[in-house]
Amino acid sequence: MSGGPYGRGKAPERECLKLPFWPSEDRRRWELALEPEDYFDDSKGARAKYSHTSNEKAVKGYGRFLTYLHHDDREALKLLPEDRITPERVKAYIGHLQGIGNSTQTLLSRLQELQEVAKVMDPDKDWSFINERASRVRARHKPVRNKKDIKLSDELLALGLKLMTQASAFEGLEVAIRFRDGLTIAFLALIPVRRRNLADLILGENLIAIDGGWLVTYGNPPVF
Repeated sequence: MSGGPYGRGKAPERECLKLPFWPSEDRRRWELALEPEDYFDDSKGARAKYSHTSNEKAVKGYGRFLTYLHHDDREALKLLPEDRITPERVKAYIGHLQGIGNSTQTLLSRLQELQEVAKVMDPDKDWSFINERASRVRARHKPVRNKKDIKLSDELLALGLKLMTQASAFEGLEVAIRFRDGLTIAFLALIPVRRRNLADLILGENLIAIDGGWLVTYGNPPVF
């Protein structure tokens, strides 16, 4: 459940640089774009009508691009954003993302986020080369998962219960491992949660026995 070598906090090169740490000019332009529209100042309001979620997503995506530059092309961070975001750097950025195992869907999302912020950085510049790069990625897009092999929840529940039943046929630590695996599969079949939420479950705090059943809760534990 740790996420392997790229789990939370394990791979700084995969972090998304937060807005307070952006180059000052990038941050200034983005913050102006979030202000209410001003008909006398075209630098303001470009993102004012977008939802908070959309703006946060764009910030995260652009932060990922800045992180890449910090590790692979630090001199570029000294440039103005319109000079920094070039076809060559975008190509290298996507190559980097692909090289560390990002799916084509992730590549497309990162390109969209980069283009959204690029338009804020310089509304008059032709950013079509980002779309062109996205078209190339889209042409070889493959779903991450083979949906033909997706199992139904009742099949997963049956598998989990079967593993728990069969665990008693083993000895020592293998009993606990088999039972744990079966319980985890059965639990997720009934209550699908994020891996991190599953790993954070603590018996007696957010996994509570009540009248012969179990209560699963997140956040502050209930008071009885």
